[in-house]
Parts: sequence; C-alpha cells; structure tokens
Amino acid sequence: MYQLATNPWVVLSSILIGAVLGLAWPDFSRELEFIGTIYVDLLKMIVLPFMEGVVKFEHDPHRASYSSINSVFDDMVSFMNSSSLKHVPT
Repeated sequence: MYQLATNPWVVLSSILIGAVLGLAWPDFSRELEFIGTIYVDLLKMIVLPFMEGVVKFEHDPHRASYSSINSVFDDMVSFMNSSSLKHVPT
C-alpha cells in the first residue's frame, strides 16, 4: 500500500482525476470538499509544528541545553501564537 501511495504516477493521476471531476461535476466535487479540508487541517497540525521546531533548532543549536520543561513551554506558547493568527479578523 505504501508503494502505491508514494508512486509518482498514482499521485499525478489522482490530481488529474480530481481536476476532471471538478470540471465535469462541480456539485459532486463540492460534496467531497470535506476530505481536502481534513487533509489540510492534519497537515497544519502535524507538519507545520514539526517544521517550526526544525527552524528553531537551526537558529538556536544550544536549545538542547534548555531544560525540557522550558523547551516544551516555549514550543507550546509559540504554537498557540502561530495557530491563533489565522483567527484574527481582517
């Protein structure tokens, strides 16, 4: 299953099928919008905090010497601040 999911031809054909469905049957495609929303929300929840941690560690290599409680607290505050920015009314 992993080999199938990471095959570039499967990924490209899935994108093409999604585009064709969106053009041919837009109403049906709107009903499937929740799948994309769930996917993007999972990416935000998993990938973005990980990348933020990588960037922090690159800019401050001595971060490993911090106590783990301070490091966890700093990461929680930073994540909450970055997450709350999307809720700011424009």
